[in-house]
Amino acid sequence: MLIKLYKISHITTGHGKSTKVESTNIDPLWINPTHIAKLERERVHNTDIFLATRVTWGVGNTSGHVQVTESPEQINALINAAIRGARQ
Repeated sequence: MLIKLYKISHITTGHGKSTKVESTNIDPLWINPTHIAKLERERVHNTDIFLATRVTWGVGNTSGHVQVTESPEQINALINAAIRGARQ
């Protein structure tokens, strides 16, 4: 069972303090909700998107994270809908 989220990625130029965000891309991302370890709301700097959700999966060396546009509440609703759909 997978849920579809929208990943935020940035194209930047420059180095260090002179780094500028040239553009922001929002791409579809399919993720297995059973791998999600934590959902955190955070502010995204230098973009048109003011709030994003940081999705963290796994632990230790096998962990990773991604920023998505959906709120934690929306992600939980998608997970619940996917679980209900799988049971039918």
